[in-house]
Amino acid sequence: MGNIWSAIGRYSPVDSHSERGQDLNLDVLSNTIDVPKLVVAIDFGTYNSGYAYQYRTDYENERSTTINFSRWQTPTMVTNKIPTCILLKSDGTVDSFGYEAQMRFANLEQEGEDYVNWFFFSFFKMMLHQRKDLSEETPLESAFGNTLPAIVVFSKAIEYMKKHFIDFLNVSGFPYPENETQWVLTVPAIWNDQAKQFMRRSAEKAGILSHKLVLALEPEAAAIYCSQISANQMEIQGTDGKLRYVASPGSTIMVADLGGGTVEITTVKIEMDGTMKQVYESNGDDSGGMKVNEKFISLLQEITGLSIWNEFSSNYKQDEHEFQMEFEHKKRIIGLDNGPKKLIIKMPSTLKDIWEKRSGMLVEENLSRLEGPLRGKVNISSNKLNFDASLLVEFFQEPVSGILKKARNVYQKSSCGMRIDAIILVGGFAQSDLVTTRVRDGLSDLRIPVVRPHSPELAVLKGAVLFGHNPNIMTSRVLRLTYGVGINVDFVSGKYDDKFKFETPDGKFYAMNVFKKTCRKRPGG
Repeated sequence: MGNIWSAIGRYSPVDSHSERGQDLNLDVLSNTIDVPKLVVAIDFGTYNSGYAYQYRTDYENERSTTINFSRWQTPTMVTNKIPTCILLKSDGTVDSFGYEAQMRFANLEQEGEDYVNWFFFSFFKMMLHQRKDLSEETPLESAFGNTLPAIVVFSKAIEYMKKHFIDFLNVSGFPYPENETQWVLTVPAIWNDQAKQFMRRSAEKAGILSHKLVLALEPEAAAIYCSQISANQMEIQGTDGKLRYVASPGSTIMVADLGGGTVEITTVKIEMDGTMKQVYESNGDDSGGMKVNEKFISLLQEITGLSIWNEFSSNYKQDEHEFQMEFEHKKRIIGLDNGPKKLIIKMPSTLKDIWEKRSGMLVEENLSRLEGPLRGKVNISSNKLNFDASLLVEFFQEPVSGILKKARNVYQKSSCGMRIDAIILVGGFAQSDLVTTRVRDGLSDLRIPVVRPHSPELAVLKGAVLFGHNPNIMTSRVLRLTYGVGINVDFVSGKYDDKFKFETPDGKFYAMNVFKKTCRKRPGG
């Protein structure tokens, strides 16, 4: 028996004589509990992470309306998600996660902690997409310059989420039904099987047993949620003035999951029985909301000078992290017609001191000397940098153009012979009214309604919970790759290379590791 050429999953048989040849019928991406009493889904995002849970009785009665979310306390508010940041002590134990980790990281020096051998990691999820040589030994560099195996960092983060949920149940006085709990972990659909398997191993190292874990593909989870939410959120007014539910059975919807790290688009048809069938393979790349942040950093480097910025970022990592996080929180209001004309962000005193010392001028004078497109667009008042909003709006051009290009590409390939009833925007980046408006305007010629449900940043998490209750809701998927097994077959001279030829003790000749297809990708896909 050869090695299975697939990193994850247990695939049900596929008819090799299928006319279309692109449907992969799956029971699930792994073993699942038949009827779980409780489903807990963890959405491990590029910028933010959180979890949601639902008991079976609530699912059977109310479906999507009774999903409960993690609640994280900050100094000023309670949120459902927290930054994907983790602070580990020198012995590898978790000190803190999320906002608390950010604050601890920023104040370690002032607190007098011996943090030299500590580890702080932030927004590290996309490393799995970027590394092609991924293994359990792959190192991940912390903000302090030291490293840990990536699987340790990921497993500690998942373990923290798991412990937070169980502790919440215990404090509330509810038992944790360990043997009847289905865990769901979200992963980008565009990741290769190696990265997905890495996340599975991380979850197992975090104490989640394999038979209680299922991976949910993020755009699919969002599509599942969109097919289940109330008609009020998915109703549009047609040209005849009547309201129309765009996610009703029989509809075909394109779901664009606009995240911080990735942008993924999937197109599914909602069958009459409520199940879903993918009609074109998930498509996407790593051009999510983080591209706006990268543009902002480039702007700061241009304003201060690259050498000054590098000195600041190398020597004051905590200050740089806080600076970037303030921009991350405020960027969603950029470009609103009724929004502020300026974006105001506190300037780190360390950056101010370096800039003034190196330039021999006050920050005010440095800013007054800016030329070209920057002239008059950036100033400082009360140690706060004021950026003209019109300057920052342009940061969204590249990622939005990428979204439009991918949406049109998927539309052209998936709409052949069928009508797409709606394009639905979800994900944290979709919270930006500027992004939503530009995508809608950019696709207006397709005459397809573009809608955004309430709380789009929670759509994947909600859908992952629903998927955990009913993993068979996705009846087929379109493959990006052909899968099969490596087998040994009778050697045929001229058909197989001699280097694969071997002889058995009984004198027979075989060709080793011949690829036998078990399920194939869409022809021409």
